[in-house]
Amino acid sequence: MNRKKKIINDTFIYTIGNFGSKLISFIMLPFFTMVLSVSEYGTIDIINTTASLIIPIISLQLGDAAYRYLLEEDISKEKIFTNGLIVILINSFIAIFLITIINTDNEVFSKYKFIIVAIIISNSLYEYFNQVLRGLNFNKKYALSGIIYSAVFMSLSIIFISKVKMGIMGYLLSQIITSIFIIFFNFISCKFYKLLVFKIELDIIKLLLKYSTPLILNTLAWWILNVSDRYILNYIWGNEYVGLYAIANKIASILLVFNSIFFMAWQNISIKEKNSKDRDVFYSRMFEYFYSFQILITILISIGSKFIFTYFIGEEFINAWYYVPLISLALLFNTFAIFYASNYITMKKTKEIMITTIIAAILNILLNIILIPSYKIWGAILATTIAFFTIWMIRVLDKKIEIKILLKKKHLVYNIINILVYNLFIMFSHEYNYVHIIIAIIVLIAFVIINFTLLKKLFKSLRRI
Repeated sequence: MNRKKKIINDTFIYTIGNFGSKLISFIMLPFFTMVLSVSEYGTIDIINTTASLIIPIISLQLGDAAYRYLLEEDISKEKIFTNGLIVILINSFIAIFLITIINTDNEVFSKYKFIIVAIIISNSLYEYFNQVLRGLNFNKKYALSGIIYSAVFMSLSIIFISKVKMGIMGYLLSQIITSIFIIFFNFISCKFYKLLVFKIELDIIKLLLKYSTPLILNTLAWWILNVSDRYILNYIWGNEYVGLYAIANKIASILLVFNSIFFMAWQNISIKEKNSKDRDVFYSRMFEYFYSFQILITILISIGSKFIFTYFIGEEFINAWYYVPLISLALLFNTFAIFYASNYITMKKTKEIMITTIIAAILNILLNIILIPSYKIWGAILATTIAFFTIWMIRVLDKKIEIKILLKKKHLVYNIINILVYNLFIMFSHEYNYVHIIIAIIVLIAFVIINFTLLKKLFKSLRRI
């Protein structure tokens, strides 16, 4: 199977696999925004955001390390799986102990602290098993678990929130029970029990931690980049602003779903092709295809945001639609930065990923503190956009990485300017009218003109596959 066909094949499989954990949250948005208030949705977002901060500390990003080393032929897969799992289980017991002795005046944490720790532990194990599936090349089983995840989560959410009227608790319990169910399903159906060896290997643990430790700090810094603005918004302006920002972010994050799916397929190919003679040319061509596709998705999300909010999102959230285009631009820069991160992962340079992310995270916090008090949600979005652009540029200019991606600068700049035209119009004109439609059509036509040569090459390549 050639490289392009392999990427398409893996992308298709990962699309199915990610339907559960990624796409289901978008499909269920109309339901959640009808049965939950803006404040309730804001509370759920704060709880999940808090959990996402602690998960890397409990899991130590050992799933990423297990995935990377399971692809190596000269290391025992049993030792990798067992020792990574043991460390996560030990950390889970420590988390349970700490949560019982910690007291706080924070109303949300006090009320939901045991739920939060359950989310942390179940998600840590769920993600670990998913990464092991990828490392073992069980891609079809990975896809199957994603389908089952969606079915279980949808069913439980409808029962707990709509039928039993459990509100916030119903949403959170649906998450926890679904993750636990998939953990046991994968453990039994994929016969993970055959990989268990009842012996702790300190050398293996050190090997995994050497790779994963920088990724812990990277993930925490990435968390700051993605969600620190919500805490500052919550502190200064309250839960309702967080709810509006969260729902706008959720729609814009459709872009990240496509990125996540492609990135998983690309990671496998990137690692296998790291020593090929035409590596830099191949990587550069793939980035050109990648960013052009992501830009098209960004344009479509931006143009379609008003339609989505009008017909699929609850009325309380309707005013969040005009934040979506600029958030989409911020997330576009995020996807570019993630693509460049794959170069570091391929070369096992996780320390460099960490450093670049920390720089952008510090910048993001400073900008949030400066901008949010005056500009509210717009301040948060602008801070995030600048921070994601910065991290991408740092990685582009990094001379230490051996892989050199050759950028077509004019082509990329023209595409970004095209998106900015629509973004600026939305920022200064919230009323949706025929002018929006005309500008949207112009932006789409401009995209086709700018990318005409690339689109022709892409169609020719697809015909050959």
